[in-house]
Parts: sequence; C-alpha cells; structure tokens
Amino acid sequence: MLLYTFKAEDNRTNLRIMCPEGHEYSIQRLSIFTSLKRRCKQCFSISRRTPYSDIYHLFQEKGATLLTKESEYEGNMHSYVFYICERCKKKHRTSPKMYQEGHRSCREHLYGKNNYRWNPSKTKEQRIKDRKHYKTQHWRNKVFERDNYTCQKCGQYGWDLNAHHIFSYKDYEDRRLDVSNGITLCEFCHKWYHWEYGSHYETPQDFYNYMEW
Repeated sequence: MLLYTFKAEDNRTNLRIMCPEGHEYSIQRLSIFTSLKRRCKQCFSISRRTPYSDIYHLFQEKGATLLTKESEYEGNMHSYVFYICERCKKKHRTSPKMYQEGHRSCREHLYGKNNYRWNPSKTKEQRIKDRKHYKTQHWRNKVFERDNYTCQKCGQYGWDLNAHHIFSYKDYEDRRLDVSNGITLCEFCHKWYHWEYGSHYETPQDFYNYMEW
C-alpha cells in the first residue's frame, strides 16, 4: 500500500510504503520492481529470528547453562548472550552462532583436544613440526628479551630475528622451553649455521664452534 510520496522527479524518489502487516518503511521508486529490496525490513527481520527455545537447547546440549533470559534475548544467532561454561564453570559472553561453530570464550577450549580446530589425524611428529603452540611463542619472546632483540653472532638489532635451540628441539624434549637453551640469531646467521652444519644431526658442539665460543 502506497501511503504518500513527494514529487516523483525520477526513479530515485523515496516512496512511503505500508506492508500487509502494518509496518511503514521508505524505498526508492525503482526498488519497487526489484524483489529483494521490496521486502519490509521488519518482516524480514522477524522471519530470520531464532526462537529462544532453540538457543536454550543449543547450550543445554553441550552442558552449558544459558544465563540470558528470554526477555533480554535480541532474537538472532549473532546477538551476544551470557552463559556458564560447562568446563570452567565461569560466566562468559558469546553469540549463539559462534558457540555453535565451536568458538568459545573459555580458555579451557582453546588448546589441545578441546579446540574446535583440533585435527585428530595429526601425528605427534607433525604437531612438533608445526610448532605453533602458545608456550613456544612465549619461549621465543623471552629469548629475544634476554638478548635485547640482537643477533648474538653479527649484532644485527631488531628485525628478521630467529630464536635458535642450542640443544636441538627434536632430540632434547625436556629443554624445548628452557630459555637458557635458546639464543637469538638473525635470519641470515641462522640459515648460514644450518647450511654449514645441517638441520638434522647438528650437535651443541657444532653450534659452539660456529659461534667461536
């Protein structure tokens, strides 16, 4: 139903429309002929609403407790809600969509088998090769800080730096996160060392010789 309009100078003139449900909205004259833009935004929003009962059961099935009440629920999968985590028993905030896809606010879900991106088909060797664990990143930063972000071979400062394990990462599992087992090298010096002594069978003595200690 057309309510009113101003002088229709061209197809961009705004028209005031009322949908069959009684909602008023404005559209351009040209948009009347395009099915997507002809929709009432309020009716479209209502059709996309996810019932509160569905959200409640989504959290309940995972063992979590939904804290947001039905009167506070905004009605869609992307609005934030509060819940009690099934693992840490603490209060967190997330959207139902993120919760459904496995993205959790609780740190208990971030690492290892609890992470939604966990790949059970990976072997231990493949995980070691990836080396993207947060503890390894923390170890690297500690080595850089101790060495003042300076290559201990050539003295380069502040950029293209690598943290090298003196006792190899592969053979000395108990020393992987030992800061005293790390040393800062620039990318060139690090690559030069492995080019000269290899990447599989090098020993700590090889590194001492390379550094001329």
